[in-house]
Amino acid sequence: MASLYAALRKTIKDFEDEKTAQYRLDFSEALLVHEIALTYTRLGQPGKAIVLLDGVVQNTDNLRTTTTENNILLPRFNLDLAELLVEATEYEMAVPVCENLLDMVRKTIAIAPRNTMFGLKAAYLLGVCYHKLGKPENEYMPLLTTAYHSAMSSRQNDLADKIRREYDVL
Repeated sequence: MASLYAALRKTIKDFEDEKTAQYRLDFSEALLVHEIALTYTRLGQPGKAIVLLDGVVQNTDNLRTTTTENNILLPRFNLDLAELLVEATEYEMAVPVCENLLDMVRKTIAIAPRNTMFGLKAAYLLGVCYHKLGKPENEYMPLLTTAYHSAMSSRQNDLADKIRREYDVL
């Protein structure tokens, strides 16, 4: 982890996790922040990972990246943040992240078809959030059903089985 921070501090001298939203990260710096967040997650410190990822997601307009780089970075950052928030039972915070990711996927599907998998997982996570927040079944079940059928058609059997077990979707 120290080597990741050292690499990041070569370009951002006073880098602090809590100030991630204030930095104008380029593609390499954003990848380093993402790797640091993943390392925190593996170390059992999801709170620190959430702070880092949320900072980047909230600061997307100030990134020094191209549109192509954004199509690579931003879906992954949003998905990882949404998954961490759902795991932390922060459903209200996860909803706008999931909705943002679904919107991102809709806009980029023609130029980045691999983002379809991000949309599948975002639909699932959004359905889970709506369910946990007590929304009516007619709001969350279409999302879960779509995620289930998409998972089945793309051979994501683990996710499809999980949805079927937890929500009795067929």
